[in-house]
Parts: sequence; structure tokens; C-alpha cells
Amino acid sequence: MPHTMSNLVNNKNNRRDIQFLRAFAVLSVIFYHFKIPCFNGGFVGVDVFFVISGFLIFGQIDARMAQSSFSLIEFFEARLRRISPALVVMIAIVSIWGWKYDLPKHYIGFVRNALAAVFFVSNYSFNGAKGYFDIASDTKVLLHTWSLSVEAQFYVLLPLLLIPLYKIKGLNLRYVLFGLMTLSFFFALNLSYHSTPSLAFDWKTSGFYYVSSRSWEFLAGALVSKITFINVTDRKPWWIIALLGLFSTVYFLDGSYSWPNLLTLLPVGFSSIFILLFSEHQNNPVICFKPFQVIGDMSYSLYLWHWPVWIIYNQMYGNQINSNEKILMLCIVLLLSYFSWRFIELSFRNKKLINRKKFFLYLGTSIVAVMIFSSVVLVTKGYPKRFPDYVVRGFEQGRIPTPRNECFRSGNNTKKAQEQFCSYGISTKPEDAKMMLWGDSHANQYLSVLNSVSNELGQTGLIATMSGCRAFIENDEFKYEDYPLCKAFNHEVLNYLNSHPNIKTVILGRIWDEGDESVDRTVNLIHYLVGHRHNVILITPLPNPGVDVENDWVVKQLEAGHAIETIPIVMSGDVKLSTVIPKLRNRLSNELNTNQLYLLDPTQRFCDEKSCFEVRDGIPYFRDMSHLTELAAQRLEPDFEEALLWADKH
Repeated sequence: MPHTMSNLVNNKNNRRDIQFLRAFAVLSVIFYHFKIPCFNGGFVGVDVFFVISGFLIFGQIDARMAQSSFSLIEFFEARLRRISPALVVMIAIVSIWGWKYDLPKHYIGFVRNALAAVFFVSNYSFNGAKGYFDIASDTKVLLHTWSLSVEAQFYVLLPLLLIPLYKIKGLNLRYVLFGLMTLSFFFALNLSYHSTPSLAFDWKTSGFYYVSSRSWEFLAGALVSKITFINVTDRKPWWIIALLGLFSTVYFLDGSYSWPNLLTLLPVGFSSIFILLFSEHQNNPVICFKPFQVIGDMSYSLYLWHWPVWIIYNQMYGNQINSNEKILMLCIVLLLSYFSWRFIELSFRNKKLINRKKFFLYLGTSIVAVMIFSSVVLVTKGYPKRFPDYVVRGFEQGRIPTPRNECFRSGNNTKKAQEQFCSYGISTKPEDAKMMLWGDSHANQYLSVLNSVSNELGQTGLIATMSGCRAFIENDEFKYEDYPLCKAFNHEVLNYLNSHPNIKTVILGRIWDEGDESVDRTVNLIHYLVGHRHNVILITPLPNPGVDVENDWVVKQLEAGHAIETIPIVMSGDVKLSTVIPKLRNRLSNELNTNQLYLLDPTQRFCDEKSCFEVRDGIPYFRDMSHLTELAAQRLEPDFEEALLWADKH
């Protein structure tokens, strides 16, 4: 007699397929984050988790509602028992480490994210700054909690949606699930492929974190639980195809594009097919393999602990991690996860051991403790007194603000200053300006030295800088994929330059990488500017320290127990981004030969013949992973003086 999948959901003896799928999902995510070869698309493990959750949770609700025995209180209690205790313990242990090693500004960010995580809103906490795939993500120790928040929000929405639907007689729930899934899917596509100016910083990343754009993945699992099982005589080719499909998504996909998108149908689809095929075929030797079943059991704790271990190890020892270190970290993750699963997860799921009253007492006490501790950290601004004086001296140097910071535009293209473009140098009148600084925060970091040199030389310039927005020109020939507010800003700058011929020189700065796109954009822009009778001063790449320098300096000094005045970086092509300048010289040879372009190379001030430096003579050169401190920027005064004198002559 045909039956639906929901009849199988609560039978634990038939859930070996789900445990295998959980193991696949968590290992994919871990290996992706640990940068294991062939797992470039391992982030799809989260999509697989969402399908599993939708399948199981809907199946449980559906079965209980069919028996008129569903209870919202029991449902939410079960979900909290599953998620909260291990999460709170992980946050507490990480906070102890952060108390010892995290800079005040980082620790403030951590406790804010911790509060968001325990209240299951961290997906919104991380949305709107930098994307999940951005390098800045490697400083956020609780970043992975975004998916727990999405799950928790779905757990709240699903029963509240289903309760009234079950009261409608004759309603075919399959059609409702399919309709809602379709709406959510197209909403996700809209965020991924269409610009949305209201999403201030990066419209592409917002779909990654929204429950509304992720619900379709849960609903795909829910729909599977309502599909009538169809007997397939020969399953072997089909389950092999499903497995190969899952592994192919991990191997072939990567994080170079917005997510979720059309390709997300692959992991979601193959996961759904996998559950369909294995629902009554639980003795398959592949899925019954004991290590997979154990990893499936521990999958939640493994997910909780793998990211903090990775981030903390990076902060302690740098991000140049070899294979042996990765194996060590995996062993640490397994050990922590085992204790988390064995002594926290299983204990709190056992209602005989911890009844409802005790559970909510423990949970409430833990949340109140997190709130009190977070309040203390926020009120004391990270409590810098926890560090020795020699450590405080170091990070205070990195806190010296850039002058005219009110003129630097945030990612939503707003600034505190009223002027369209603020001035620097000897005059406050825009009409006196003969040059303009244009670019992102890596251009703005030179403003202090540019301002001081301009004052000495009696010159005036304008500030056109915006967070995360590289300078580029876009027209019919060159179209770039950037968030709309960045395009609008660059268009505004270009219009200003075209309508103000008094701006003779444009100073360009940006964050660089060794990919061709950063060179292509810069070359195209310089061709345009020179063609419109502007001279250009181009600031070439800084050394790449590879770590958050402030934090690295703190850790090294605390481990040594004394002040450290100098920290070298072993010279390499990656550190100096050595391929960029030759590419620029080759493609801009005409502009260089005709003296319309000046290359200002800051590397020489922060490197010698053997090494570049994070810290030298007690001065930190960087305030994070890539931005100069104000004291370091002042070392470039002779270079900017030479560049501005060149501009004055041409």
C-alpha cells in the first residue's frame, strides 16, 4: 500500500540515510572552510542541512497534526533543547579566549554577535557589512551562527503557518508547499540577479542571509515528506546518480557568485532525490558505514566548533596553514565536538535527566548571563584594562583617526559632511582644488599624509572616497558587476571631473589583488582619465601581511610576556603582490612614457631587501589585515611630496 514519507520521519531506525546526509553536509562545510582541495563548493552543505531540516521538522509537525496532538510549546521546547545549550556553551568558551586575546574593538563586535546568536537573529547581524565569501569573514568567530538563526526563524514561521492551514478542509498541502517554495525561490533569484538599491551595501549578499530567500530550501524538504513513495525496482543507478550529483556540487561550485541562485537547485534537488530514494532502503552499505553514522550524530556540534577553531588558530598563528596544522585542527574539532555532543546535546535532550522546568531555568540563566556580560563589555568599550600597558600602547596607535573622517562615505553612499566633496590642503573652497583623491578605504587611508604634504606645498584637493567602492569607469564597452550605490558614486565622481576642468590631477588608490580584474579596471579608468586631459597618480599595492596585524601583535606579545618592537614578514611574491606592477607598467607604458602617469609605490617604506614588516620600532604598520595606521602612512611623506611636485609640473 503506498504511503507518504512523513510516516517514516519519526522512526529512528529508518534514519540512517539522514545521518549519512548530515555527515556529508557537515564534512563539506568543514573541508570548505579548512580550504581542503576539491571542496571549493563545500558551502552547499548548509543548503543540504536546510533540506534535511525541512523534511524532518515538517514531517514531525504533519504527523502530530494528523493525530491532533501537536503542541507549540512542546515543539519550541524540543527545538531549543536541540540548538541552544551547545550554542551557549560554545559562545561562553570562545568568549573566555576572546577576553584574553581579542582587541577591545573586536571584542565589542564579538559580544554583539553573541547576543544576536543567542536570540537567533545573527543572520541579520552579519548581513549588510561584508559578504560570507569575503576575506573579512575570516575575522568573525560567530559568523557560522547565521544558519542557526535562519533555521530557528523557519521553525517559528512553519507551525504558525500550518496551524490555520490544517483547519481548511480539503486543502491539498502539497500545492501550498509548492507555491510557497516557488515564491521564496524567485525572491532569492531576484536578490541574486537584480540590483536592489535599498540594500545599502551589497545587495548580492542579502539573499544569502534572509530566511525569506532560504525558505524554499526547507520547503523542498517539506514537500519531499508529502510525496507518495513510488517503488523503484532497480535503485542502484539512481542512488549512485544522487550521490555523484551531491559530490559534483561540492567539487565544481565555488563562492565567486551570489548565492543562492539557479545553481542552488543542484544541492537542494540532489538532497531531495537522495531522501526519496533511500527512505525505505536503509541497509545500503555506503550509508550504513559506521563513521558516517557517528559523524551524522555529531554533525551539529561539529558545525558549531569547526569555525571557531579555524578562526582562533588563524588569529594565533597566521593564515598560512599547512596540511599538518589542518589535521591537528580537525582533531581538536572532533574532540571538542564529541564532548559537546556527549555531555551537552544528549544531556539536554533527555527529558528524564533535565525536565522542562530545569531546562528553561538553565536556558534563562545562561541568556541573562550573556546579556549581563555583554552589557559590561559594551559599557566599558571592550574593557581595555584587561591588557598590559605595552599591549594597550600598541593598539592605541592603531586608533588614531584619519583626518576629515566625516567626509568618508559609508557603504550606503552617505557621509556626515555637507559638501559634495570635502577639501584637503590649504583651502576649504572646492573651486581652489586642482586634484582629487578617488577610491575606496584603501585610498582614504592616505588622506592624512596627502593633507600634510598639500599644506606644505600650498595645494588643495578634494576627497572622493567610499567604503568598499573601487574607482572604475562604466560605459557601453566596460560594464562591471558592482552594487548600485558604488556605481552611482563613481558616476557622480566622473561627472564632477568632467564638469570641473580645474581638477588637473586624479590620485587613485584601491585594495589590490593579483587577479586580472583589478588591473583591467584600473587600466581602463586611467586610459579614460588621460584621454580627458587628466594626469594620474596611481598608488600601487601595499605589502600583504596575511593576518590582522593588530591582533597578531597582541597575541605575540601576550604569549611572550613582554613588548615586541618588530615583527617581520618573510618576503614573497604574495606579500608584495609582485605581479601587479609589471602588468600595470606593461599596459600603461604609453601614459608612463608621455609623463601623464606617476606610479607611487609604498612598498619600499615597509620592506627592506629581506622582509616586509607588520610592526617596526614599536610602530604597527597596519591597523587590520590591509589598512595602514596613521603613523605608518606618515612614513610616505617624501613619496607623496615627490608625486605632488610631479603633478604640479605637468
